[in-house]
Amino acid sequence: MTTRIGTNHIAYLSDLYFDDFDNQNGYYLSSSPIVNGNVDLTVASTLPIAVSRDPNSQTFEDKPMIAADNSRNHTTQGNVYAAWVH
Repeated sequence: MTTRIGTNHIAYLSDLYFDDFDNQNGYYLSSSPIVNGNVDLTVASTLPIAVSRDPNSQTFEDKPMIAADNSRNHTTQGNVYAAWVH
């Protein structure tokens, strides 16, 4: 799991999910505005980045990492970058 906070006052969380019964797995990114110091991460605010729904999959996502661009560069400021091992 990786968390980052952007200059736009949005919290980001990336996480890996594994099915307990078969090999389905995935890498997901969630985001939420920070309001009064609180975040509200929901299913609706969670997006798949890489998902394997095949119960016989031998491919696994691993080592999630995200970065929030907090630079002053107006062309990239606020971007979120995701990386992982596939």
